[in-house]
Amino acid sequence: MPVHDAPRTVGVDLDTLWTANPTQRTFFQAIRAAPPLGLVAYIGAMRAGKTFALCWALVALAAAYPGIKILLGRRYATDLRDTTETTLFQVLGAIEAALRAQAPDADPATIQAGRWREGTRDYLFPNRSMILCRPLDEADVKYKSLELGAYGVDEASEVEARHIELLQSRLSMRGMPLVGLVVSNPTDYDHWLYRWFVETPRPGHTLVRTNTAENAAHIPPQYEASLRASHPEAWVRRYLNGEWGVVLEGAPVFPGFTDRHVVETAWVRRKPLHIGVDFGYQTPAVVWAQIDATGRLLVLKSWAPTAITADALAEGITYRTAQWFPGCPPYYYAGHDGNTQKDTGEKTSAEIFAAHGMRCAIRYTSIERGLNAMRNLLLDRDDGRPALEVDPSNRTLLTGFRGGYRYAANQTIPKKDGRYDPLFDALRYLVVHNFTPSGETATRETRQPMFAVRRRTTAVA
Repeated sequence: MPVHDAPRTVGVDLDTLWTANPTQRTFFQAIRAAPPLGLVAYIGAMRAGKTFALCWALVALAAAYPGIKILLGRRYATDLRDTTETTLFQVLGAIEAALRAQAPDADPATIQAGRWREGTRDYLFPNRSMILCRPLDEADVKYKSLELGAYGVDEASEVEARHIELLQSRLSMRGMPLVGLVVSNPTDYDHWLYRWFVETPRPGHTLVRTNTAENAAHIPPQYEASLRASHPEAWVRRYLNGEWGVVLEGAPVFPGFTDRHVVETAWVRRKPLHIGVDFGYQTPAVVWAQIDATGRLLVLKSWAPTAITADALAEGITYRTAQWFPGCPPYYYAGHDGNTQKDTGEKTSAEIFAAHGMRCAIRYTSIERGLNAMRNLLLDRDDGRPALEVDPSNRTLLTGFRGGYRYAANQTIPKKDGRYDPLFDALRYLVVHNFTPSGETATRETRQPMFAVRRRTTAVA
């Protein structure tokens, strides 16, 4: 990998920068051996190093094939930016550190692996290779004219088969490897990943399997043991053992929740107040929370009215916020249904809230991503306390945490019961804006802009 705009020529052998584990090496070998239009899947459990291996492989292809165009995608733009791109920059950062070590007297700004172009979200290498970071939720509309030499898809379980088929059809650059790479957690038996790679393997398709234990050197001590102890067997089999077809039939969503998470919380005046809102006339819900100086989420209050308009909901939130938390600057978060026009009028719920001076941050993200972030918040921090604490006044929310909030039978999403799911949706909305999937406090670079009310005439990014 040569250096971009360096004062003198330096280079680095990528194989010397990182020691892959056995299945990661098998993944790389499968990429090298893949035929034109081949598809290589790397399937395994959480924190198994799949995204890191994917990004490393794409950077290596960019180095080996000058001028190649590579698409790096995930279904939603927010997840792509918060997780996949972050991992890509970690890989590129390791390369730049090695390059700069060879020229210690040079200006670090002149020694870079390439150049990131924020406007187009492309990474351009000095050999004219490019990695294009793109969301895939509308791939079949946006990318019909794109010409690629390779592509990589993170968390392919969230992506529809038609999106992968579209990317396969764009592998058309002459002299390039023309290979697709997908990484993912395992899926149910009816998902295209299982059908294509296990049930009836397609020609040119290669499957590589992994699990969490294999990446133990790169995850915190006791991480896997803590998850095994706090989650049901079905969840462990799917997300830690990496087994196909495991269905969470009626299992509690948060089995790791205990009385240790119930703490009388004290709010802090003038500290930001994070308010999650789940819209809906019949069963809306609101959760108020603060984040303390250690990055711990303190759930203060919750409210779940019934049969209430968006105007009345906004007024109720304003009144309660002033009564309960005077002097705290509020920030509002909602789900994408806030940008959906209501049957009761021309304005959306988000537009109605905006008219009350309550502009809601709205982002598109998978339910499981938010639930995983919340599960990780239930784990203990270094000080021995969990990263999420709930005030005992939140009686319905606590009943949901203790087992009332459950997965729907034969599905991998929680039940829509109208009692617990609105409250947990409201909590999840504020969590995904302020925390990464691993439960760490989101940085300014990964946090979604606070004010994002959609105009109906524009597309959602």
